[in-house]
Amino acid sequence: MFRLTREPISIADHARAIADPHSGGYVDFRGCVRNHHLGRDVRRLHYDVYELLAISEGQRIVDEALARFDIDAVSCIHRVGDLEVGETAVWVGVGAAHRDAAFAACRYVIDEIKNRVPIWKHEFYADGTSSWVGCDGCSHAHGEHRYRQQTAVPGVGSAGQTRLSEAHVLIVGVGALGCPVADALVGAGVGRVSLVDGDHVELSNLHRQGLYVETDAGAPKVDAARRRLVERNSSVRVDGYASMLDEPLWRRLIDEVDLVLECTDSADSKCRVSRWCKAASMPVIVGGVHQLSGGFYVSPLSVDQGVCWDCLSGLSADCGQAGVLGPTPMMIGAAMAGEALRRLMRMNSPLTGRWTVLDLAGGHFASFEPASRPGCTCLSPANSDSGGVERTTLDPSLIWLDLRTDAERVREPLPDAIPVSPDALLSGFPLDANQAYLLVCARGRRSGVAARALRDRGLQNVWSLAGGTEAANRSTSRNLPHKGVSAAADAQSIA
Repeated sequence: MFRLTREPISIADHARAIADPHSGGYVDFRGCVRNHHLGRDVRRLHYDVYELLAISEGQRIVDEALARFDIDAVSCIHRVGDLEVGETAVWVGVGAAHRDAAFAACRYVIDEIKNRVPIWKHEFYADGTSSWVGCDGCSHAHGEHRYRQQTAVPGVGSAGQTRLSEAHVLIVGVGALGCPVADALVGAGVGRVSLVDGDHVELSNLHRQGLYVETDAGAPKVDAARRRLVERNSSVRVDGYASMLDEPLWRRLIDEVDLVLECTDSADSKCRVSRWCKAASMPVIVGGVHQLSGGFYVSPLSVDQGVCWDCLSGLSADCGQAGVLGPTPMMIGAAMAGEALRRLMRMNSPLTGRWTVLDLAGGHFASFEPASRPGCTCLSPANSDSGGVERTTLDPSLIWLDLRTDAERVREPLPDAIPVSPDALLSGFPLDANQAYLLVCARGRRSGVAARALRDRGLQNVWSLAGGTEAANRSTSRNLPHKGVSAAADAQSIA
């Protein structure tokens, strides 16, 4: 239950309401109005609220806690209006069979209420002034102060910091590598970070996964990581997906993301994600660790020069059970984050397009440019993950399928192209195996993934417009041709 109230909160009454004989663990949190903030003498405060949205979002958070954690009951009451020093502003109570789940659920509700519910705090000070709390963190002046040591680095500056604030990074795996990567990127001010991981925190993780503490045990990693990261930098948007990165989720995120970091301990995941990124012309950084050594691969600036993870590792085994000394993934993860920041800020790096190895046991550091492994099909045009073959002309018999959103189609119409969403296309949209199709989207990412999926199902006459409509318009002074109209095209524009 989530409630708003203008009256003092009766904690005892609300605690009795969620009492359950099954609950061996009971946790409650009480947030009170304090008499100071950032060195200023606080006399009272006022909570303003967008009531309808606050109630619906607060109840959604409570329902999420019930679904995510093994608990019996949860309740949250939040005061609005005028409050005096010492009064209870918010109360959260959780009952569960075990204390760990109760602690984790209580923390989850507190953090999500703070970050998602439209309630604003207005503080009144002893000197007669007042201010809204929680808004200064988004100000330009605050950003300048927060990142001044970073922007002082040659090549960064305000332009580089702005690029970071506008970037969206996907981190696959929030374990030994993903923790230092996420921590560094959020600390640096990357505007949006999406975390994907289906695992839960275990005590055996803590020696090498620095975002977690003992009370996180049993909680989904993405939830625990998100809580710490939002505390570290509240101006960054952190999204969490408590699942493995499958193709439907990849299609949802692909056109929003600027860079992917594969940080899992799964060889299968590394191969799959690196292939997806190559197909979508998406820059990717892939890392791995083993005991006292580790390494990472930074994709080249041109996807045509890249190789897949199979080229580097062959039929490598998963490293999850091989053991690792805690500092090893921390160092590798920090290096991966550094390369990510340089790529996002368009800074040159000698490690781009290279495989870099750090061996702590032998004290060795090495970097080399990998070549395609014999027998690997990642660079074979007919079998590429983009699902297409380069062509010097657009076949007039191609039927164009427009995978963009309605808003994208309005901004840049493609007359005669058939509008269809990627999900609908892959969920039974009627296609003729003897007909040739060209899949089109804004950047070529959604279309590349969809083309590959259709080819895997046996539809070989399916092509993707590499780079999408944006690349085509940058490379030519004319509009894209209509369906059924022959037109010359740059050999690199079709794949």
